[in-house]
Amino acid sequence: MKRQLGILVLAAILIGCGGDEEDLTADEGEAIGERDGGGQSDPSSATDGGFVRHAATPADATARADASTARDAGAGGGSTRDAATPPSTSTSTSSTKVETVVTISTSVLGVDGILTTYPQGVVLFKDGSGCYDIDALHPTTDLARHRAQAPKDWFKWQRGPDGKFQRLDPASGAWKSLGAEATYPPLARGAALNGTFAHAGAGGTTAWGSKVSSFQFSRDLTFSVVGGTARGTYAIDGYTLTLKDASGRSEAHSIYGSGRGYWIDGANYIAK
Repeated sequence: MKRQLGILVLAAILIGCGGDEEDLTADEGEAIGERDGGGQSDPSSATDGGFVRHAATPADATARADASTARDAGAGGGSTRDAATPPSTSTSTSSTKVETVVTISTSVLGVDGILTTYPQGVVLFKDGSGCYDIDALHPTTDLARHRAQAPKDWFKWQRGPDGKFQRLDPASGAWKSLGAEATYPPLARGAALNGTFAHAGAGGTTAWGSKVSSFQFSRDLTFSVVGGTARGTYAIDGYTLTLKDASGRSEAHSIYGSGRGYWIDGANYIAK
């Protein structure tokens, strides 16, 4: 119930504030969020991304959560992430394959009957395919396996005559608006974050087997997990965030966002 109330508050902020229709300049390699060609979506009013757009019932929501949990668990059990597969292989995600990430409004009906709307990340690939599941952006996701296991998450996209994103409706064969509200291009290689970034809801991404509610990032490319023992260095390259702890162990995560808000593995982190 606390998580649902938190989501409702954040959704209310999103609806009340809306997005800025004016182009915004990013700082030190931070991306610019463009509302279908201009303007910025505010990640600080978002909840977790990665929910499939057509999931609008409690049963669908449960199925999506179960699928995401299985993928987060790593190899085995139907996971689409392959810890032994480097991001540069042909079946895994890499920034060179991704055209951009956009957000669309997603509505989810909770078990209490309350409809919640929030921005969901959608991955658009350079080959004209797109995926409603933000897990497709993770650098170790096996895209071929993901496509085979969740074909309904995938679609074809293009830019229309007006430059806006369209999706191909498989039923009618017609191109329809994707409904993109904001666009997040890849972050510059070597981009630096600065400050404490806290997850807006319960949970968050997982680093070295533990959920991370807050990260401390510094301009000297060092990081620490707030309230935890993990610390080390980080590197950003496109849509990939690589964390390396003091022992030399490294983990790769997906990242997109701008300004004071970033999504890491689909979980939003807001600068305090």
